[in-house]
Amino acid sequence: MRILILALIALGSGVVYAADNILGFDEAGSTAQRDIEAQLDSSINAEEMDGWLKLMSATPHHVGSLASKENAEFIAGLLESWGYDTEIAEYEILLPTPKTREIELVAPTNFVASLREETLAEDPSTAIRETLLQPYNAFSIDGDV
Repeated sequence: MRILILALIALGSGVVYAADNILGFDEAGSTAQRDIEAQLDSSINAEEMDGWLKLMSATPHHVGSLASKENAEFIAGLLESWGYDTEIAEYEILLPTPKTREIELVAPTNFVASLREETLAEDPSTAIRETLLQPYNAFSIDGDV
C-alpha cells in the first residue's frame, strides 16, 4: 500500500511539474518562451496601435484602391522597421462592380433605398465620397426578388 501511495504522489507531482511547461516545450524552452511573450507584451502600446488604426481607416481602402496600396506600404514599413523582410505582391483579381444599383420596395408601400451611408460625426472617414466604393451585393446575379 505504501508503494502505491508513493507512486501516486510521485505521479501527481510529475503532473504538476509538467503542467508548468508549455505543451511542446521542456522546462527551459517554456521559460524562454514565456520571457519572449512577456517582452512582446511589454512592447505593445495601445495608443500607438490606435493611431495606426485611425491612419489606415482614414480613407476608403477597398481592394485595388490607392489607399489600399498606401496601407500595404505603411504596414510593410512598420514590419521592416522591426527587422522583417517584406515584399508587396500585386495580383490581378476579379472584382465585379455593378453598372446600376437599385433597391425598391413596391408593396405594400413604396420605398426606394438611397444606398448611401450616412456621415457619422465620430467617424470622419464616412464623409469621404470621392474614392468610396458604392455598396452592392457582390457575386449575385441580377433579378427580381
